[in-house]
Amino acid sequence: MKKVKYREISPAVGITVKQLVKTLPPDLAAFLRKIRKQKRKGARPKPSSNLIDESKITTPEYRRKLIDKVCALIDERLFGRHEMCKQCAVLLERSLISLGYEAKAVIGIATYSSGFEWEHSWVVVQGEVIDVNADSMIENPHVPKGTNPRSYWGVADKLPSDRNFTVTTDEHEWDPDIEEYWWPELKDWLSRNKPK
Repeated sequence: MKKVKYREISPAVGITVKQLVKTLPPDLAAFLRKIRKQKRKGARPKPSSNLIDESKITTPEYRRKLIDKVCALIDERLFGRHEMCKQCAVLLERSLISLGYEAKAVIGIATYSSGFEWEHSWVVVQGEVIDVNADSMIENPHVPKGTNPRSYWGVADKLPSDRNFTVTTDEHEWDPDIEEYWWPELKDWLSRNKPK
């Protein structure tokens, strides 16, 4: 099997991936080995593989391509994308704005039918909600087993019953990885991949 080349970005400012890996406790090191093995094989989960798609924006094919591209970029963080909902929402917001839509990335509290609650981020656009990084929650060691929401892009009134959102703000912190790596690359991808 051919190995896939991939980039790893440190989640810690001022510490390289190599330096950070040396400090990991055994359980986190084992988790990282699993993520890296999937990356080498090109087998990381894609949000389009379990997407509940109820949207009228662009086309189903374009929506799948866009969310997979955004999530592939944020998955470059060392431990994958399971804690990257804010970065995902900001990149989707910018993508949709560049396509001519009035989109807003928001932050709030997500409550799941399992009883689990945490700070989360999603996009609102033309009466729709985009919550496509939700599928990666299953990888997060802080998320209780049984909390396994599917990706969703569709009408806000049809938000799956396994989750409830309460918006607290639409102000996102500046992220150097968005500015340095992901947005420039995504902007270039968007210029070459227009919706039909």
